[in-house]
Amino acid sequence: MVSISVMLAAVMGAASVTGIGQATDAPPQASFSYEVTDDGVEVTHDGGDDLDGSRLGFAGAALEKNETGTITEWQGETVTGGDSAVVETTSGTLKLVWVASSGDTSSTLDAASVPATGPDVESTDPIFEANGEEGPGPGVQEAVETATP
Repeated sequence: MVSISVMLAAVMGAASVTGIGQATDAPPQASFSYEVTDDGVEVTHDGGDDLDGSRLGFAGAALEKNETGTITEWQGETVTGGDSAVVETTSGTLKLVWVASSGDTSSTLDAASVPATGPDVESTDPIFEANGEEGPGPGVQEAVETATP
């Protein structure tokens, strides 16, 4: 019985030294909302885990801020409920990506279908022609609000 206890202690000690069985850097859980503005798509943290801004970046339809840690509004900040950032986009799926502290893994925290946005987008782009009005029509905002990842 004593020899079994000693062997078990030795195996457990080796596992803690080598990192076997240790928890991984799991992605946080958070929710976001999207609003089309004159400057781009405003992405707002609506709730859930606080996030390290240096581990976030946009991907997919993002035309900027698509490297980890380059979301200027969130650089060096803890992103909490109510915090927002604006990104220019092309028409498509905008993704908010989180990268583990090791840099070895990443995860898409959220995604939404978005129109082309930003100050360089002309109102003649097809996505803006809803109802024959200048700027995004009501259907554009509804599509952003109802998009699912």
